[in-house]
Amino acid sequence: RTTTPLKLPIYKGSTFHGAFGWALRQLYRPLYDLLFGSPPPPSSFPRREKHPSVLPKPFVLVPPLGPQCDYPPRSDLSCDLLLIGPAYPYLAACLCAFDRLGHEGLGKSQGRFDLIRVERLHPAAPPSLLFCADTGVWGDPGPPTTAQEVVAPWQDLRPATVPWSFRP
Repeated sequence: RTTTPLKLPIYKGSTFHGAFGWALRQLYRPLYDLLFGSPPPPSSFPRREKHPSVLPKPFVLVPPLGPQCDYPPRSDLSCDLLLIGPAYPYLAACLCAFDRLGHEGLGKSQGRFDLIRVERLHPAAPPSLLFCADTGVWGDPGPPTTAQEVVAPWQDLRPATVPWSFRP
């Protein structure tokens, strides 16, 4: 929830991604390197001179969607963070980075915000509360979601023909 006016660009992803990286680097440099760095590919990957293999980052950050750019104080906004594989054990550190970012300011306006609520989303269950500012209590995030749990709801479905058209 914003505590000061916050002005964001139309494309919020770049702002959130860069600010999250900045906050993470301030607090946990080795974790920043894990999440934002480009580790060398495993030796089993073929190496190309012109285009070396680069592993994808082990997280996905989804900023607030929609056209709103100006957030007055006490506005709610949300950001989704998906931690993948080796990043999952660092959930608490990532949330600390978001908390730090809220106190330091986001965007050109350096708008500040408070972390009010954190929920864990699971494809086969309702959201579970991990943190609520009203109580200050942190819940147990539990084990990571597996790939099998993600695909289970669609396991028996067959793809339908998707119409498409090509326009030169």
